[in-house]
Amino acid sequence: MSLWPRLRNLLSRRRRNRDLEEELQHHTALAEQHLERSGMPPDEAHYAARRDLGNVTRALENSRSVWSFGWIESLFRDARYGLRNIRKAPLFALSVIGTIALVLGLNTTMFTALDAYVLRPLPVRDPYSLYQFVWVTREGRWHKTTLDEFEDLQRRSGVFADALGFQLILPTIDGQTMVTAKVTPNYFSMLGVSTVIGRPLATGDTRVAVLNDTAWTSKFGSDPNILGKKLIILGIPWEIIGVARSGFPGLGALPADLWIPLDANGTETDRRVFVIGRLKDSVTPAQAKAALLVWSQQQTAGQPEAQRAVAVNLDSAATSIAITPTTMAIVLPILVAFGLVLLMACANIASMMLARAAARQREIGVRLSLGAGRGRIIRQLLTESLVLALPAAALAFLVSRGTLRLMQQLLTSTIPPTMARIIRLVEFGPDVRVFLYLMAAALACTLAFGLAPALQATRASLTAATRGEFGGPFRASRLRNALVVGQVSVCVFLLICTAILIRSGNRVRASDVGMTPEGVLDVRARGKIQEQTVAALQSDPAVEGIAAAWQGPFNGPLDALPVNPAGHNQHVWAGYTFVSPEYFSVLHIPLVRGRMFTVQEAASGAPVTIISQATAARLWPGQDPLGESLRLNEDPRLAGRRIPPYTSVRVIGIARDAINGSVSDGIDPTCLYFPTDGRAAGNASLLVRVRGNVEAARRHLDTMLATATPGAVNQIYPLEDMVATQIYPFLVGVWVTGFLAAFAVVLTLSGIYGVLAFLVSQRTKEIGLRIALGATGAGVVRMVLAQSLRLALLGIAIGGVLALGLSRMFDAQIESLKPYDALAYGSGIAVAACAALAAAYFPARRAARVDPASTLRCD
Repeated sequence: MSLWPRLRNLLSRRRRNRDLEEELQHHTALAEQHLERSGMPPDEAHYAARRDLGNVTRALENSRSVWSFGWIESLFRDARYGLRNIRKAPLFALSVIGTIALVLGLNTTMFTALDAYVLRPLPVRDPYSLYQFVWVTREGRWHKTTLDEFEDLQRRSGVFADALGFQLILPTIDGQTMVTAKVTPNYFSMLGVSTVIGRPLATGDTRVAVLNDTAWTSKFGSDPNILGKKLIILGIPWEIIGVARSGFPGLGALPADLWIPLDANGTETDRRVFVIGRLKDSVTPAQAKAALLVWSQQQTAGQPEAQRAVAVNLDSAATSIAITPTTMAIVLPILVAFGLVLLMACANIASMMLARAAARQREIGVRLSLGAGRGRIIRQLLTESLVLALPAAALAFLVSRGTLRLMQQLLTSTIPPTMARIIRLVEFGPDVRVFLYLMAAALACTLAFGLAPALQATRASLTAATRGEFGGPFRASRLRNALVVGQVSVCVFLLICTAILIRSGNRVRASDVGMTPEGVLDVRARGKIQEQTVAALQSDPAVEGIAAAWQGPFNGPLDALPVNPAGHNQHVWAGYTFVSPEYFSVLHIPLVRGRMFTVQEAASGAPVTIISQATAARLWPGQDPLGESLRLNEDPRLAGRRIPPYTSVRVIGIARDAINGSVSDGIDPTCLYFPTDGRAAGNASLLVRVRGNVEAARRHLDTMLATATPGAVNQIYPLEDMVATQIYPFLVGVWVTGFLAAFAVVLTLSGIYGVLAFLVSQRTKEIGLRIALGATGAGVVRMVLAQSLRLALLGIAIGGVLALGLSRMFDAQIESLKPYDALAYGSGIAVAACAALAAAYFPARRAARVDPASTLRCD
């Protein structure tokens, strides 16, 4: 029978069953009539017709197997039977559904966020053919392509059907930081992105802008008359000509608020872009990488050795965040942590299912003795597990939606203001991948907590099973003990990881940055008009002091160069930066010895330096470095970097150790300060100490500079926000792992308690006999606690080894973490051990109160 009639019969199976029964009855009646006409008495004809027909039930089943799907009907029957069993034990069902729903909901929350950023393709035409291209130089730096190189790439590479270039800037527009993408004219046409009103960018456009739909709604109130309005971006008016269609965030790590054309006549920096191309249908990614490497090496053949291309990166641009080794290094630990908690919950429920299977052992024994196959009973038990998992999955979806809303509110209320002005949270709406993940996870949970108990329940011998006892070579107690050991192992692992993050985060937060960032603004001014910007700031009464630096504090690791003291041949790579004489007073970095730069030294770029205490201790251990000479060595790896224009400098001062690089890296191990003029065009940051409220001063200076020096300032942010921004990932890590660890402790408590409570109930006769023979209550308590402690110690050992293994990766990848922290390990182990003893206490007390008389009388 074909598929469609079978489906139709399945949907109308009650009517088909009635028709089939009537047909069999009619066939039997005809057979009786035939036998009666042949002379057989009516009673004998009736029984003879029945005998000829055979087993009616079997005949019905054989007929159903022809015109319907027998396995589906069997599944329905198993499900109905499972529902009846659940109604008999509602508390058991609620505990299972609630546990799975909560943990599965948390995992779905994590997967939804992962899907939104890493898995969900961008809403553009054929996203999976888009690849971002960059070449890597011999010194390990990524090269941003110039517009000339971009045009040559389009003409000569032969791998891209089309390519676009873009760069992201963060200007302040109408008092708000707006992520702005400067793009090539073919940006919208190549991506196939239309507009809801107006038109997209096109070739020949200048001084026009296209708004993001979200920015149009949130910043301009969905103004229907937005077209034609002007926005002042970097001091230049740009006319709004369109609003991109809803849901398009743009390319790059940050969702764009608007798009403007690239300035082909801008500075060298303005003309460097990220390149994304659409591969030709006939070109594979491997072929494209090979061709692009040849092209890149041709482009850099005339460059210094250190700047020549040695490799290319070609990463998929189909999603907001590309799936790269770096991405996986961040995502995998999170996936593993959530997955471990889900496994703990499944282990907990598996222990409950084992106890339930023990209670139903006699029923299972009767089924086996009546001829039921082991596979058929396992299927029945797994179906009952599935009946519990499906409503848990539906409830998990609701849990995940609520958790996502809570997570967004938490991030919005705790994120540092500087990050808040830039970060745009994407929509965490569910899609097909989320639903498929939820269903797959529910089925995996069914197997995880249902299969082992089902296999164990059907391994008993018929004799033992009909008596309601477990038998066989693998006892249920061993499986329960293994589940408990696994739970304790995961609990210890998560507790140690949480303790490491908390202590490392506390160290970072409590570390002395060596300066006073409070009250200081980092003003990013454009080099060509920096002198006018400094003059405008100096005239403002809110400004207390101004300093300049090639790189402001807390903006990433310092550049380094090889140096060695005069008379020493061994060189040391030391970090360096260029600062104006006011740098130390504005940031409150005191000099330990020596003097500051003079204005004349800064203006002339004199070959003098101020070094940090750590640098002095490393280069001149036990000596006085003041007045000493320091040689600056050449190295091919310095090609293309901003380096001092002299080969030897004299030490004139020693400054207190400070953090000029990243907060997470701690105090700079080495730092050389070279002088620069505060009005020089090469300074990336103007550091402004202000009076009064910092945020009010930021808004005031932003407005003032926009009027006094239009287009001069790219961005203004408080330094203390930069510190908070670099600490914030530690806080998020502590919140996530802390929550998971706390949840793991609760699961461990309930798991150990459930196992021991069941074992105490199973050993009531034995315990009663022990007490009757003279065992004390304290001795019984010690016996139960010892059993719990043995399991806990084994789990603690396994969890500690897992944490040590992960620590090796932490030690290599995250410098600010101290993965071999003895206190972190000790606290994690102590909490797990206390949880195990606490969970065992109440079953132990119950065992000590067993009445031997009543127990033995029942026997």
